[in-house]
This record gives sequence, structure tokens and C-alpha cells, in this order.
Amino acid sequence: MRKIGFSVIYFVLVSVIFILNYTFEHTAMVSYSFWNITRAVLLIFAVIVFPLLNRRIYSIAVTVLKEELRKKTLYVIFIFVALLVSLIHVFGKIAPANQHVFVGEMGLSGITLFGLLFGVFMSSTAMYKEMEKKTVYVLLSYPVSRQEIVMGKFIGNMISILLFSFLLSLIFVVSLLVRFGPINSVIVYSCFALMLEFVVIVAIATTTSTMLSSTSNIVFVIIIFLLGHMTEKITHIASRLEAQRLKEAAEVFVRVLPDFKRFEFKDALSLGTVIEPSVIIASLSYALFYSAVALIIGMLIFRRREVDRL
Repeated sequence: MRKIGFSVIYFVLVSVIFILNYTFEHTAMVSYSFWNITRAVLLIFAVIVFPLLNRRIYSIAVTVLKEELRKKTLYVIFIFVALLVSLIHVFGKIAPANQHVFVGEMGLSGITLFGLLFGVFMSSTAMYKEMEKKTVYVLLSYPVSRQEIVMGKFIGNMISILLFSFLLSLIFVVSLLVRFGPINSVIVYSCFALMLEFVVIVAIATTTSTMLSSTSNIVFVIIIFLLGHMTEKITHIASRLEAQRLKEAAEVFVRVLPDFKRFEFKDALSLGTVIEPSVIIASLSYALFYSAVALIIGMLIFRRREVDRL
């Protein structure tokens, strides 16, 4: 009972939030702004706070975080991207008419590159590495469930990528302040939204690492990343299909894909539009809920997987 307790409570928490979300969005029992904030708080508790209250998950997460901080490859990538985003204004001279927009977009692209590289190459080996090296036997010899291992790996990698992406965002914002003075709030919102996108990438990579080899997982996550940024195009193509079944299948496919366009505000930066805080809160809720569902799938897969056959 102890080994399945966490996963059951976690599943119940996510399910309750889903039911409440469906109820409030379709009945207007409470105002949208109130539910938007409440939903975000509930998801933060369910996806981050509640798992960390589990001492076994906390220990695994801390161990993963320490392992990531010892990887030299991570620092090489970080230093390269940090130099890129801090000196990006030098390249902005080729677009003097709209330099701040160009520099902003290029800097955000650099941070996105780091998040993709980290999420793909670090998180994609989160579980398979343990199974390939048979170190999973050591973990399972302790009073820890497989579900807790998956969650601990996710939390550790999530904290790692959030830490480094925050530092990159800070370097980027400071460099913009030095070069241009006061900056558009869209830049800050965009940096935060990218961090949310990285959380989803880590969740997907952690889940698929329970069933795919490292190489296959890297390719799969990159494909998901690209498709997730093309949801609008896929929807447009699906709407033009004549076969009803193909159209319905395409619509389901788009719904399953992570909608990474929710975390992209480059258009708002170029057009000079204002991003409402409610949009950011909604993006936060989407990222956490999608991550929660992905992790539930990962925990179910890893729970039933035969480690002896790896």
C-alpha cells in the first residue's frame, strides 16, 4: 500500500483539478479570473509541492540535481548561450530600424535553444540510463516505488533547467537594460513562458525515457518539440481535409500534442501589444496540467515495465 500510495493520491489530485476545471469553465459558477488563479495554485501544489513533501522523492530529486550540476557539458552549453544572449545586441546593428525587437527575438531564441538542448539530451536519458546501467536495482532495493523514482527524476531535472534558464533570462534582461534602458514587459513574460515550456519538455522526455532508448527518445522529443510549434498549421491543414475520419483523427492528434505556441510571445513583442497577466497564469496552468498527465502516463508505463528484460 505504501508503494502505490503516492501515485494514487497524485492521480486523484490531478483528476479533481481536471473535474473542477471542466465544471467551472462550463458553468460559470465563479469568475474566470478567480478560477484562473485558483487552478494555477492547485496545480503548483499537485505537481511540485506535494511530490516534494515525500522524503523519498525529495532525496531522488536532490541527487539528480547534484548530478546535473556536476556535468561539464551542461556548463559548456550554458556559457555558449549566455555569451550569445549577452552579446546579441551586437548583431542587432543589422536591423537599426527595429533593433530592440530583433535583439529581443534573437535572445529568446537563444534561451529556447538552451532549453531544448537541456531538455532533450539531459532529461531523455533520465530513466533509460538507470535501466541500462542496472543502477535501477540499487534504487529499487530501497523502500521507494517506481512512481516515486519517475517523479523524483522529473523534479530534479525540472529544478535544474529552471535554475539555468532563470540565470540565462537574468543575463539577457540585464544586457538589454544596459543597451536599451527600460525594456518591454513582454520580454520578461516571454522568459517566464519559455521556462514553462521547458517544464513540459522535461516532463515529456522523462516519461518517454521509461520506454525508449536514449537515441530514440532524443529524436522523439525533438519531433514533438517541432510539431508542438506547428499546431496552428496542422489545424489549418486538418480543416481542409475532405475525409471526415482523417479530419477527426487530425483534431485528436493536435489535442494530444503540447501546444507550445501558448508559450511564444514573439508576435506581441514585434507588434508592441500588451500581454495580460491572466494569459501568463493560464499558460502556467496548461504547462503544469500537461506535465502532470504526461508524468502519470510515465509512472504507469514504468510501473508495469519488466526491468529484468532490459
